[in-house]
Amino acid sequence: MIKHWASTMLLLAAVMLAGCTRVVLDGTVQKVRVYGVDATSTVVLIDFRTVPRSLFMIGDTAVEIETKDGKIVEGVIAAEVDIDRFLESNPLQGRRYNPTLHRSEKLAKDQPADRMIAANFPLPLADVENRKALRIKVTEVDGPVSVIESK
Repeated sequence: MIKHWASTMLLLAAVMLAGCTRVVLDGTVQKVRVYGVDATSTVVLIDFRTVPRSLFMIGDTAVEIETKDGKIVEGVIAAEVDIDRFLESNPLQGRRYNPTLHRSEKLAKDQPADRMIAANFPLPLADVENRKALRIKVTEVDGPVSVIESK
């Protein structure tokens, strides 16, 4: 009876530990490029490196800026074709360095992945350049949200 109880407790502990594995996408921003489209609109291109702690399947993504006065503004994410067109028509912004982060993309555990994301913000260039923070929020398909933050 004690043997059965002990083996049941070990199995329960293993299941609980396996369920506690937190899906996290660690990352760092490598490069930020900004371009003032007009007086009230700015495009931000972000190159970043991710290192998932476990298999991570990309769900939703968002990019937000915290302005100098603490206001949070979410940008409109650009499609890959729009990023390519933007870079072609604005050669001073440089070339594409990394592939775009895509929904449903699988990132392998402990395998660094360099990616790019771009967003348009309804903010003047000066507000974007003087921001408190820039955040990339990546939701894993099962729900957990990871945040990659930079100045």
